[in-house]
Amino acid sequence: MFGGVDIEVLGFAVSPEKHRKITKLNSLTRETLALLGVVAPSGLSTRLHIDDRFYGAGYACVEPRAVAAIRRLAELEAILLDPVYTDKAMAGLISAIETGTISSSKKILFVHTGGAPALFAYRSAI
Repeated sequence: MFGGVDIEVLGFAVSPEKHRKITKLNSLTRETLALLGVVAPSGLSTRLHIDDRFYGAGYACVEPRAVAAIRRLAELEAILLDPVYTDKAMAGLISAIETGTISSSKKILFVHTGGAPALFAYRSAI
């Protein structure tokens, strides 16, 4: 429970070295909770997860399922995802919902940090 709210935090790695990512996710989650005025619980690390199955060939390498995520969100929601990292994270989220790892009835917050200008650099791949 975070401030009375039961949540899990799931990050999608877009490059290798999962152990570094969980350390960073722990830090970012604690900082975010502090900004919200919520004290991080002692068992926080058990609520944090990193899925590293979606970075494919590597950072900034265009992946087919990530391109599908870009197109899907652009067509359905008019949201542009960058083809370097946010697309891979969204591909992971879509997969988690489609496979039932995350229930489609759950409330989900996806943090989109920008990067839309990168779309122009990868135009031919998308």
